[in-house]
Amino acid sequence: LPFSRMASWLVTCPIMLFMVCGIHKETTIRGMEVRNMVMVAALLRVVCGMTASVSATPEMKWTFFGFGATCLCFEYYVVGKVFAGGIAKFSEIDTPRNRLVANRIRMLRGVFYFSWTAFPAVWVLAPTGLCVINEDVVAVAYLVADAICKNGNGIIQTHTLFSVLNGQWVPETIAEAARPAVDHSSETYFNQWLRSLCGLRSNSVGSEPDSGGSSAEMTPTATAVPARGGDTKTAWGGGE
Repeated sequence: LPFSRMASWLVTCPIMLFMVCGIHKETTIRGMEVRNMVMVAALLRVVCGMTASVSATPEMKWTFFGFGATCLCFEYYVVGKVFAGGIAKFSEIDTPRNRLVANRIRMLRGVFYFSWTAFPAVWVLAPTGLCVINEDVVAVAYLVADAICKNGNGIIQTHTLFSVLNGQWVPETIAEAARPAVDHSSETYFNQWLRSLCGLRSNSVGSEPDSGGSSAEMTPTATAVPARGGDTKTAWGGGE
């Protein structure tokens, strides 16, 4: 049993759910915030899956698998509300950017449900479950599911958040849509993330100097300083 693979899920699954819930932070269940609850459910699901994989009897194996599947259904329910809330939020104001983000969220929803469902399906067919496929096929199936789940989801979500948006899942208003677009195409994702985190705006290359200071203050002046032998030499200093 590859415990390293399942141990990695203890770290990656809560982080991915944390990022997904950021699409619509206002999502609640009976007034309670869902982000912490869904992260706890993800941890319980992985622990139940690991326990089911090493259970001595079929009864214990499928019992723990059922507990894990229940946690997964709760995660699906919460994430479905988050995706629905995000799509509705960006569909309220009809602008090209908001339409693009809403379509990206729909794409994320499809990638999420497809890839996350693949893991329990492979577990059931693998030697851990019904023993229909061998370990070589299991390894390839998990590899493909991981690539779609983590890489695919991460690329779409990161590009949408830091390239299309400004680092926050906030819809564009009509007034913002009418402003001239600022070209950030030459920036790296890290620079865009840093700029959005600090609330900075990109300055143009040819920006004017501060109008509060006079040009005379910036102009160096020459002063004569006596040197040895009676000669003088010129020293440069800032003018008053």
